[in-house]
Amino acid sequence: MDWTKVDAGLAGALGDGDGDRFVVFVHLAPGADSDVCLGPEDVSAAGTIRSATLSRQEIERLTDQAAVRHIRLSGTLRTAEDA
Repeated sequence: MDWTKVDAGLAGALGDGDGDRFVVFVHLAPGADSDVCLGPEDVSAAGTIRSATLSRQEIERLTDQAAVRHIRLSGTLRTAEDA
């Protein structure tokens, strides 16, 4: 695994061993959209950013791909009413 492509939040979650699936944002190199398949749970795409629910093994595989620039753990979203 290329840990330089993993943000601190995701690295901590992977190190804690909590959970076997992680909701992440995968930042791709420009023009690499068709080069990277995140699997059947690829949930959305916007430009060079993909959102997906991935296993530890899928994250490891993605960090080794040149087209993947960074993988970031998704945060919990709140509505404006909760703020």
